[in-house]
Amino acid sequence: MQNAAPIQVPIGLEHSLRGVVDLIKMKAYTYEKVEDNKLKEEEIPADVRQMAEKYRAELIEKTAEY
Repeated sequence: MQNAAPIQVPIGLEHSLRGVVDLIKMKAYTYEKVEDNKLKEEEIPADVRQMAEKYRAELIEKTAEY
């Protein structure tokens, strides 16, 4: 079946990864260090907002098609 859609997108890549965006809640969950075991909920950073909105629209479309 080929109707998969992301529910999270990363904030940063590889060594600069600092959290994820939850596309359902449209909130960012970030951390200071990889070893941190608590995430901080906050607004989506401006540098990933457009990407998050694009993937959220795709998620909604795939859900509606299903």
